[in-house]
Amino acid sequence: MGAEVDALYEIGRHATGSHEIPCERDETARASGGSSGEGGGVLLYLSFQGVSKLRERWSRYNALGGSKRRKRENAASLFVSRNAEYVAVAVGNRIYILRKSDGYESPCGIYTNNNRMAFFTNGAWLEDQGIFGVVDDSNSLCLIKENGDVLTRRTSNQLKLSSTIIDLLVQDASSSQRGFYIFTTDCKVHKFDYTREPEAALYQVSIVTKDVPSTRSPQLPQSLSCVDYHQDHSLVVLVGDSTHSSSSNGCSGAYFLYVLHFDEYLELSLSFQSAPLEGVFSPPTDRKTLVPLPKVRISPQGKRIATLDLNGSVDIFVLNGNMRSVSLHPHGSGAGTHLIGVKDISWWTDNILMIVKEDGRISMYSIAEDMVVSKGDLALSTPLLEKAKAIEGYAFVLQSSRQMDSVPGDHQHTEMDKIFWSLVSFSKVTVLEMYSVLIRKNQQKEALDFASQYNLDKDDVLKACWLHSAGDIHDIQSYLVKIKDQAFVLSECVNKVGPTEAALKALFSFGFRMTDRYKFSEPDNSGDGSAWDSRIIRLRLLWYNDLLETFLG
Repeated sequence: MGAEVDALYEIGRHATGSHEIPCERDETARASGGSSGEGGGVLLYLSFQGVSKLRERWSRYNALGGSKRRKRENAASLFVSRNAEYVAVAVGNRIYILRKSDGYESPCGIYTNNNRMAFFTNGAWLEDQGIFGVVDDSNSLCLIKENGDVLTRRTSNQLKLSSTIIDLLVQDASSSQRGFYIFTTDCKVHKFDYTREPEAALYQVSIVTKDVPSTRSPQLPQSLSCVDYHQDHSLVVLVGDSTHSSSSNGCSGAYFLYVLHFDEYLELSLSFQSAPLEGVFSPPTDRKTLVPLPKVRISPQGKRIATLDLNGSVDIFVLNGNMRSVSLHPHGSGAGTHLIGVKDISWWTDNILMIVKEDGRISMYSIAEDMVVSKGDLALSTPLLEKAKAIEGYAFVLQSSRQMDSVPGDHQHTEMDKIFWSLVSFSKVTVLEMYSVLIRKNQQKEALDFASQYNLDKDDVLKACWLHSAGDIHDIQSYLVKIKDQAFVLSECVNKVGPTEAALKALFSFGFRMTDRYKFSEPDNSGDGSAWDSRIIRLRLLWYNDLLETFLG
């Protein structure tokens, strides 16, 4: 495989943690009125007002739709700022904030929602200000500082939105444009201007449809499934108006892709509406889907769009030159084996898509080559992908696992599960950088294979192999004799202490052969200082050899 198509990356391991969340089974039982046993469950222990409040919350939770309930299955969420200055890890009702300046090693701030039943669904970073906007499952919006302190919070009743929040985007540009943009499932867009505290402003953003070059009247989606935004191109992509039908063979459906742009007046203008496309983006109520939530992602340079539906099928689109329309890429119609059975996606470069398969294996898929171009793909537990949008070849993976606190028959039932999480980063590297990484991590065999594949000088890895070896006869033949750096080799012949007499004699013998032409009986008119150094080394070898012979007899 050629170096130009390979996706080479270094894996970094960062913060880890754990947090307890309510068990899914107990939460369902509580909200539905108790257990199946006699006595009505926990509702008997609540006041009338408590029962009403709990049932009201459950009704509101159901109103959020099946997609939000599926979000809870992941238990954890990941939010990365534009240049990766900040990363937020949300687990249950808690958010851990990590900074690049700390190497993402430990939280610089922690926020905990007072309601332990809450979990977070969407979020976005205002990076320059260090402000994280996040939406929870009750449709409330909270702005959090990097130290975990709350800047402002608005409940669903205070926001008075017409529908459920589907996503949160940010304009992190000039002060006049800066703010959080709230997209709701009914395709309404609102800007939340937090700078006007204590009376933060929420106002609707207009969407203009007159610019669509179409013979038919363009229509905005009545039901929105997912959103993405590219700040450099003021480009917004929506997936909506999805339909689905269920059968014994599974679930099928159709969806539409919409391309919009922010104009200078901060209004959204619809540029393109696709024909119906095959894919399931509306969650069926009668069955579980492979993917908890659908996804749409714009590539780093804004040249391509990828969609992931609930069945795990990926479509890839190409934006035209002025980014006003798209066409389906011939390799990206979800028909190939690489683009089905996918759990998550994230762009790596404009040509390479990171994909997570059902078994947790993460690989790099080249659009142009229609093939996986990564080697030794990493497999993680329930991985979630998210990239730094302004940086090509830099992405994060959040892996998590759930530990049940109780087992069948256990009377110490705590109604809590523990979620363990860890943050991993993927950083793009060049061929030479990858070679150095393998050597630095003492992966000598992999480094030798890598050097052979890319026709690299093997001296560095051979030196590393030799320095980490015992220095026996096999090591001399396998590594030392193949090293081209003669100064290094002669130094090792003098300084390395072999594990056996035979190994020491083999080292001396090899050093003698290398310095044969530097015998003191031979004239030297070269004036080369290195020749004199070689003579000194030969003299030391002769002395050490005499000592060895004298000592051993």
